[in-house]
Amino acid sequence: MAQRGPGELMRRFAWVCVVIGVLGALAWPLYVSTVRERTGARAAAAMERMNTDGPGIPGGPWELERRAALRAGREAQDLSIPIGMAAGGWVAGFGVLLLRRSEARM
Repeated sequence: MAQRGPGELMRRFAWVCVVIGVLGALAWPLYVSTVRERTGARAAAAMERMNTDGPGIPGGPWELERRAALRAGREAQDLSIPIGMAAGGWVAGFGVLLLRRSEARM
């Protein structure tokens, strides 16, 4: 088995960062749209169920379920596509910097 130096380990880590960063940036919009659809459908189902039950007692289970559905909808809208793509780009950029550094040492 060949001996690997610290430079080879750094190059492997750098390539892992590049691949993970690119895949993360590409997969993030799909993840956000899936979460938004799922929570939107869940919130719509909860609101529909509440409309058939009526308002009930203020502060009772109906009100708590309504608040939870609204909170889930807001949290889903808070997910930002550009932030996730930028994070993937930063990880990939870090990997590129490590690759350049390791090549400069060779």
